Amino acid sequence: MINLLPLATKKQLKAAHMNALLVKYVIFLIASVVFLAGASYASNILLTSIKSSAEATIKSNAAKTDTFSSLSMQASQINSNLSMAKGILDSQVSFSDIIIGIGAAMPEGAVVEVITISNNTLYTEGITINVRTKKAGTSDTVIANLQKSPLFSSVTSQAQQTDSADASGYSILNTIQLKVNRISAS
Repeated sequence: MINLLPLATKKQLKAAHMNALLVKYVIFLIASVVFLAGASYASNILLTSIKSSAEATIKSNAAKTDTFSSLSMQASQINSNLSMAKGILDSQVSFSDIIIGIGAAMPEGAVVEVITISNNTLYTEGITINVRTKKAGTSDTVIANLQKSPLFSSVTSQAQQTDSADASGYSILNTIQLKVNRISAS
């Protein structure tokens, strides 16, 4: 039946059909634009609230960081003080260990008269000790015992004198120079 319609009416029906489709598309387009605008507005509101919450959290954390930064600075100060104290303690020498080592090397018939120890020259120039003995062979035993000790190295006799007028019975004076081993003394 439509084929029997005049050509002008057919054109009008096609145009009406096209107009109906265009109206549907325009309504759909307007609804889409309204939906996108609403979604954008809602996301903007959501992001603004999240931003203000994040800024409040940042301010709160900054206040906490200030208190922790002072603690951190105190901790680093304590750490540096401990490092400095460790360095000082590592460089100290236990003179009692050195004196005990010298005493352990003395055989019967030998006594220490003078010990010259300086913290500044301990490892460079060493220690000078004056040992009095009753017999000359005992001085050699003292030197041999000091050389065997792990505390000392470079043990040398500097001078040996005999004092027959000494009333103590220890008439031989031997001056001995020795160096302290760094590892053994600490």
